Amino acid sequence: MEVLNLTYFQDIILRHARSPYGLGALPDASEKTVGSNPLCGDIVEIFGKIDEKGEARFGFESQGCALCRASASILLSEVNGKKIQNISHILSKLIPLFKQLVALESPPWSESVAALSDLRRYPSRLSCVLLPWETLQQNLDLFRK
Repeated sequence: MEVLNLTYFQDIILRHARSPYGLGALPDASEKTVGSNPLCGDIVEIFGKIDEKGEARFGFESQGCALCRASASILLSEVNGKKIQNISHILSKLIPLFKQLVALESPPWSESVAALSDLRRYPSRLSCVLLPWETLQQNLDLFRK
């Protein structure tokens, strides 16, 4: 069963890397943050805006590895359309869990987030996974100022 899970999770990550959700700058974004990982060359830009209902919308651009792109895609598919407080709650729960290399169950997390957590097998790739999440956190901080 472990091999099937790994293959299934790899398929999820590859699908997000090939057809990323939220790829592209938001032309009317009010905030933009840039995160980079000089060790591997990943760069991610997060563009954010909040609509009249208080719901956040994000887009991203990235250069670097497929894992960073997939992570950004999974992240934005999880948070787009939610209020900032809900997004902050998601980030405050998931970022520490990723850093602890904990396997996440689905539910309460989506299968896509669970797929990212399965990368605990490869701790050296953790910075690739976390870069979009930490960059989004910086973006949220700008909305609070």
